[in-house]
Amino acid sequence: MRKFSFSLAVILSVILVAAAPLFAADSTPFPEGLKIVPPDKKEVPEKVAEFSGIWEGHWTYLPVRMQLAAFAIEKIGKDRALVLYSWEPLESDPVRGGMTKSPGWKRFPGCPVEKAADGNYIITVKSQDTIYILKQTDKKDTIMVTQKAPGMRKDQTAPFSRKK
Repeated sequence: MRKFSFSLAVILSVILVAAAPLFAADSTPFPEGLKIVPPDKKEVPEKVAEFSGIWEGHWTYLPVRMQLAAFAIEKIGKDRALVLYSWEPLESDPVRGGMTKSPGWKRFPGCPVEKAADGNYIITVKSQDTIYILKQTDKKDTIMVTQKAPGMRKDQTAPFSRKK
């Protein structure tokens, strides 16, 4: 019986971790009336315009803890973007201690849009203490986001998927 309970717990944990990005929009707050402005097709290259929209994913803290997050590219031009970052609450671990973060969102106007060596584009989002680098991949519905923050042992990179 013990073996069965443990196996069931492991299977349910794997399912929840795999499904978590699907629920990001429900767990991360957005301001009321959030509007994605379609890029100007005459001024914005098609590849840059692909960034427009909402991207959902999560950050992993310790092997079993994660925080859902989302980036909304509200408006994008050929070299600047208006980006909104949204996150769900992250509770501290009573056994190990750690951080507690309330849910919220923040807008970042004027984020630079630059072409990478591989032909994809990068948007750099700088907050007071954290830098997020959003990089296109060859898959139109996936970007890779790198989080760089003081106090982190190493930078964290995670895939974020376009919200459907």
